[in-house]
Amino acid sequence: MPATDKSESNMFGEIAVRMGILNSGQLDECLAIQKNFSVPLPLGEVMIARGILTEEQLEGVLRVQAKAKRGKYNAGSSTGIRKLIGEILIERGYIEKETLKFVLQRQQTLRRAGFTPRVGELLISMGEITSEQLRSALVAQASA
Repeated sequence: MPATDKSESNMFGEIAVRMGILNSGQLDECLAIQKNFSVPLPLGEVMIARGILTEEQLEGVLRVQAKAKRGKYNAGSSTGIRKLIGEILIERGYIEKETLKFVLQRQQTLRRAGFTPRVGELLISMGEITSEQLRSALVAQASA
């Protein structure tokens, strides 16, 4: 769960901005919304409710935030932030942004039904990418 402590929320938001998920104006808007709740709502939940963040992106930001807390890398640096597989597939021209958006929505639907599909597996099953393309993207992700 994303932290609700102000400094941890800011860290979460700063990481999301560095990852290119949202801009600083959107972050400020979400922080303002977060303050309006009597019981603090995690910043990531505010971002999902606003349609700014997907579940996959939330998980990615939380992974980076956890690494930063453990001192694995400098959270203020763009290095050390592992790219999400969908971003790599788009960069390589294997899929379009609209395809990724669709598959992320499908992933959320399946998760609500109790399944835990991975983005790459869904894309293969839909015929959008090949196993080799997924392997190539995973290698790039691991080495980033």
